[in-house]
Amino acid sequence: GPHAAFFATLAKYQRAIPGRLVGVSQDSAGRMAYRLALQTREQHIRRDKATSNICTAQVLLAVMAGFYAVWHGPEGLRSIARHAHGLAGQFAAAMKAAGRTIRHDSFFDTVTLEAADDADSLMTAALDAGINLRRMDGAVAVSFDETSTAQMLERLLGALGAGAGDEVYGDLPSHVVRTDSFMQQPVFHAYRTETEMLRYMRRLADRDLAL
Repeated sequence: GPHAAFFATLAKYQRAIPGRLVGVSQDSAGRMAYRLALQTREQHIRRDKATSNICTAQVLLAVMAGFYAVWHGPEGLRSIARHAHGLAGQFAAAMKAAGRTIRHDSFFDTVTLEAADDADSLMTAALDAGINLRRMDGAVAVSFDETSTAQMLERLLGALGAGAGDEVYGDLPSHVVRTDSFMQQPVFHAYRTETEMLRYMRRLADRDLAL
């Protein structure tokens, strides 16, 4: 399916990439301005030679991902990441204490339980508790995100026959932990209320910078 993504290519392939290239230019007053630089694959330009018609679907997801970052900012994203990883670690520790084998010692938000003999019963127990898990080959995977809560974790552990605890399992290796600064541009720190965000989005829409 379509995704929001970043990629690089050589100049000789630029006419084969999907979407549009936006370049930095100057307006009549010498101010920096963004302009549409290249758009080659759209069917409304050269219908008989078009090779892509999915750019609208792509850009919608890119806009969603961008505004998710603008709304939460770097601290918000860190908080979400810590929350998801923390719940995953608590789940893994509780399942290990209950005698389960965890497939990976290191994980971020998804814990995979070895379940060669009873994957079906685990899936059924979780569904009865209102939680949908992922069935894999000889295993069951459980993912956590910003919508997951401690109450949901406790309910899931109870359904799977494990007791809740405060211990955490599965520290991330130091070489994959980001320590440098990121998202330092002002836009990622300026909009923290719904009114401010809506006004910012409207300004961009009025400039035709988003759908």
